[in-house]
Amino acid sequence: MEIKDARNQIDEIDRELTALFEKRMRLAAEIAEYKRQNGLPVLDAAREREVIERLTADCDPEMKGYIEELYLTVFRLSRSYQQTLLEKEDI
Repeated sequence: MEIKDARNQIDEIDRELTALFEKRMRLAAEIAEYKRQNGLPVLDAAREREVIERLTADCDPEMKGYIEELYLTVFRLSRSYQQTLLEKEDI
């Protein structure tokens, strides 16, 4: 495979990832509203551990650490977004 072909495929994957990330963050906003209404904290460490365990259970062992790091970053961004939304509601 030529490098240009590989980069074109990566560009397409990046577009798909971006669209899925935006969709995920919109759902995180809905969850933030639920948490606000029910007095729940933004952080749900047990849920985060459960998700990472599920996502890495059958993955390529070489990729496990990278997948964990990816989702820890996604969770951090999601919590940050939820916190921002909740702080706006408090004003």
